[in-house]
Parts: sequence; structure tokens; C-alpha cells
Amino acid sequence: MITQEPTVEMIETWQAVWKKYRDVIHPNRKSGAEILAYLQKRYPLTERFDSRAMEVISENVYRNEYFKEKLPMGTSTEPREFTLENTGNGQRFYAESNKDEEI
Repeated sequence: MITQEPTVEMIETWQAVWKKYRDVIHPNRKSGAEILAYLQKRYPLTERFDSRAMEVISENVYRNEYFKEKLPMGTSTEPREFTLENTGNGQRFYAESNKDEEI
């Protein structure tokens, strides 16, 4: 995180590092399966099978240019819908004290 106005030297250093490593570094992106596994390990989730919700989820990607451009060429979405249960670790998201707080 940058907490000050970058100096010319800082920018030159960043550019040099980028030029040196640009062909070997890749974004640290997680797949949908990895994200789901993480969430399922930590929170009580129940999968739902609502065809209308699946359609809305897909359309949220396809009709949003920013999200759409993130999809690799020739791929499609595989939407899945889950409900976070009000038990175990999921209770904190339902707590009255969090009502006005963004989580």
C-alpha cells in the first residue's frame, strides 16, 4: 500500500522491476472452486437450486462489461447459489450489533 506521494526514484524502481519480471509474474487469482472451498470450510452454507436466481447471477456477469472482460475467451459462467446459515461462524453476519455495519 502506498502511503505517500511516490518519488521519481520509486517509480523508476517499480518500472525496472516490472520490465524484469513481467513475463514470469501472474496475478494471484483464485478460481471459483478455490473460493467456494474456502467459504465452505469456514461458514455453514446451503446450496440452493433456483433457476431464476441462476439466470440473474449469470446476467450480472454477462451484462456488466467489467466482469465480462474478466472471463477468458470462449468460457461461460457456472453459477451456484448458496445461503449463509445463521449458525456457527455464520451467526456473526446476522448479529444485531452488525445491522448497520458493513461486513
